Amino acid sequence: MFEDPFASLSFIAGPAILTNACAILQNGATTRFNLAIAQWRDFRASVGAGDDRIALQYADPEAAVVLAGRQVRLQLRGMALLNSAVALLSATATFLLESACGWALIRLHRGGDGSAAALPLPTHTHPATGDVQCPPFQS
Repeated sequence: MFEDPFASLSFIAGPAILTNACAILQNGATTRFNLAIAQWRDFRASVGAGDDRIALQYADPEAAVVLAGRQVRLQLRGMALLNSAVALLSATATFLLESACGWALIRLHRGGDGSAAALPLPTHTHPATGDVQCPPFQS
């Protein structure tokens, strides 16, 4: 299909590297989201219980709870955008690979130079007249 022996590696290694990079990004985003949720729950529990644990760390405990909730929402939005980007990347890669395979099949069918079919239809000659005939269509 290709003259370069390493071209097939790009079809294998390229998507594998991108898949691993996306998995690492998603793992990091999930970890940050879990930490933000844990912090928000701790802040809410501290404010609900009325203890002074959060007041020792922050001057305004209510503002800290609001900011922790905002951080959770931002993490959710970031994860949604990351998942959308990963889905778009996989759809684009699939489309490009299918297009490359389709064009290769078209080139193979037409011949390398874009002329008519590289492999002619099988024909046979009529025994009595000598006319060239295509075989009947077989289903």
